[in-house]
Amino acid sequence: PCYTLQACIDDRPANGTQGYSPSFEQFASRITITDPSNTTQCNNARQQLGYAPDYPFDVDVCRTFYEQECSTLWLSVDGL
Repeated sequence: PCYTLQACIDDRPANGTQGYSPSFEQFASRITITDPSNTTQCNNARQQLGYAPDYPFDVDVCRTFYEQECSTLWLSVDGL
């Protein structure tokens, strides 16, 4: 199960809240885990963040997700 990964993906800023980025949301909305006990969903999410499907440490995957979220790239794209 990937409860930790699901939580960090779902914990991104919502539209209308501080830190929300439309371009990051477009990226992140493709990484979906509706059932953290579904191995396929967990594996797909890990792969979309550059990890092996069966990578055992979702804390690392979450760190990568948060680093992506905080990247200034999204501000640049939002400003276009």
